[in-house]
Amino acid sequence: MFACGNVLHVHDLVDYVSEEATRAGENAAKYVQNGCKDQEGGKIIQLKATDGARYTVPCTINPERMDDLLTVRFRVGAVFKDSYVSVYFDDERVMHKKKRIMAPGEMEQVILQKKKIAEKPDLKTITIKIEAE
Repeated sequence: MFACGNVLHVHDLVDYVSEEATRAGENAAKYVQNGCKDQEGGKIIQLKATDGARYTVPCTINPERMDDLLTVRFRVGAVFKDSYVSVYFDDERVMHKKKRIMAPGEMEQVILQKKKIAEKPDLKTITIKIEAE
């Protein structure tokens, strides 16, 4: 099953819905052309939301099949002011971006780079969290 748009999670902008729809259509076409073979095998990395981040879309990635850049969208569980969105590869912080305000009603996102993930061949978990500093 391939899901996208507001059936997957509620979006702020129709642009996000259109972007997800394009990706879902491309992946559905690959599945029809190649069957399960293209979906099997390879390393799966878990994406985890914690400490204020509620969830991530997607929730897993296969670095062998991901694009060079991957947009990971998420929502926060409360209002955060002058806080940081941090991304960890296992226990190593690799991204720390200040945000003036974040609220549950607005989608947040981070961009993951395939080349950065490839530099960590034993990577098991990517964690997105909200931090004060």
